[in-house]
Amino acid sequence: MARERVPGDNPAYYTGPKKANQLFDISNFQMAPNPPTRNKRVFFWLESYIPALPGLENATLLTKMKAPDRPDIIETEAKISNFKAVVVRRDLVYGGPLKEDGNEMLADFWLWGPAIHTGNHMCEAVAKLPNDCQDALSVLILRIVIVLRIAIVF
Repeated sequence: MARERVPGDNPAYYTGPKKANQLFDISNFQMAPNPPTRNKRVFFWLESYIPALPGLENATLLTKMKAPDRPDIIETEAKISNFKAVVVRRDLVYGGPLKEDGNEMLADFWLWGPAIHTGNHMCEAVAKLPNDCQDALSVLILRIVIVLRIAIVF
């Protein structure tokens, strides 16, 4: 089965529900540099639309990172407006929660040399509404996987 790509210049694809069944409508997702390079920052910009949903201002983001040389999975979860590595931008104003209509999400990460090895680094991003706001089938807002193919050049 073919993977459904996320629109834009990125190595991401949808997981779980297909794009049409996710509440977060991504129009563009950019990653630079693509592919990423060790000892550099990698920048993410995501442009999206989301309808009015109860609890949207309390939506959470869970990120999971799996490196090719480590058996463990590194997870971070927080309310989107409190997530340290991600900022929401609306109408050129930075910060705050997701709101209905257009949203941009920006992030950057330092790919520090000794901690990064050659191979496919799998990063998953899952955004959800609070459990008490929706029925079990519609809590998920977004679920994508980003494959960072890193080649170390000496």
